[in-house]
Amino acid sequence: SSATAADIVHPASNGLVKAVGDGLYAGMSKKFRYVRFLLSTSGVGGVVSYSYWDGNVWKAFVPQSGSYNLTVSDKKLTLWADFESVPMDWQQNSVNHSVNFWVRIKTDTAYSTAPVGSQITALSDILAISVRG
Repeated sequence: SSATAADIVHPASNGLVKAVGDGLYAGMSKKFRYVRFLLSTSGVGGVVSYSYWDGNVWKAFVPQSGSYNLTVSDKKLTLWADFESVPMDWQQNSVNHSVNFWVRIKTDTAYSTAPVGSQITALSDILAISVRG
């Protein structure tokens, strides 16, 4: 939410995620299908997995545009092809006392260099709008 570069880090690791089990959560009050990442430092060596909350458990999925391991500095990540493809069982959940629709990005393999974020935006990937009168 700030214009400052390289300010999205966890104070313990100085990165978005680093060790196995670390999690990054992207959430909104409404369902979304797209996340844009701008990293000041790309991660090296790590692997992450993606999941959403189905009301009972975190359910794993592979993003529509393929797995992204926070290793490229500028990434437009399409989670689902369109809003009809968004899982019907995706439910809101409380993360750090904030109730939203969350996508969890969890570290499965540790990073030798942790990724550092400058901007992360969860939104709908609107490429064109047609207005008719």
